[in-house]
Amino acid sequence: MTAGSLSGGGPTPRYRKRRPVPALVMLVLLGLGATIVWLQVIDRHNKDAAAGVHCDPPTTPTAESGQPAPPPPPTLGQHVDQTSIIV
Repeated sequence: MTAGSLSGGGPTPRYRKRRPVPALVMLVLLGLGATIVWLQVIDRHNKDAAAGVHCDPPTTPTAESGQPAPPPPPTLGQHVDQTSIIV
């Protein structure tokens, strides 16, 4: 007499195979969600970068009462001396 199956030597039951469809559906949903998030991040980054590059032109300074008129601003692209920079 041999040890082993108690059912009398018949075929042993096989383990149930896992179904791949639920895992594939979850993988597709996670990929779709990640794609949507990254597209929004990239779009927002492009808008912020465009806003940072475009600057308003400098305004002309006005004289306060009792003060002499300030010098006119230099034209854009002109080198400015360190002594003329006002902090």
